[in-house]
Amino acid sequence: MRLYSKALHNTRRTLTALIIIAILLMSLVAWFLAPKYNEEEPYKQQRYGAIDTRDVDAHRDFPKVSRSETRPVLPAKHKPIVKVKPKAKPKVKPKVKKKPVVKIKKPRHISMSAIAICIGKYESDNNPTAENPYSTASGYFQFVDGTWNYYKGYRRAKYAPLSVQLEKFYIVWDGGRGSGNWVTAYKCGY
Repeated sequence: MRLYSKALHNTRRTLTALIIIAILLMSLVAWFLAPKYNEEEPYKQQRYGAIDTRDVDAHRDFPKVSRSETRPVLPAKHKPIVKVKPKAKPKVKPKVKKKPVVKIKKPRHISMSAIAICIGKYESDNNPTAENPYSTASGYFQFVDGTWNYYKGYRRAKYAPLSVQLEKFYIVWDGGRGSGNWVTAYKCGY
């Protein structure tokens, strides 16, 4: 049974190959027997109408046509009528005064403790007893003596513990409205 199916399979393969070869040969013969393409033929057809290609001598009497003459020319009565619209004047839009844009400060979503730590880092390098040699500013947040104003009985900010300095920071900060007291607030994202 196996030999029979193998022989049948080989026969089918051979037949398929023969059919493909026959189709290729027929297309090759048809290509050789087909009339050759003449470059001037389409131009003559445009100018003089269809030419019977079965009669080889039919087109010998036609004069040669240059490529520039090959465009078909319609008689004057058959020219298409094209209506030309007059050019419209460009519309001038009236100038509209723009309303002034009011910029509203967006609320910052940074925790207060993160802002306090960041400002303390820039102002005193995390030193609660730091003192500025050029002004009266001292402490973790570099409070000027006028702003500190003997808060909780401490003469200067550098003498107060860090917790008291942090309390005063939250009072002066006032939810961000007092951010102008520290020039480093913008570095901390505020």
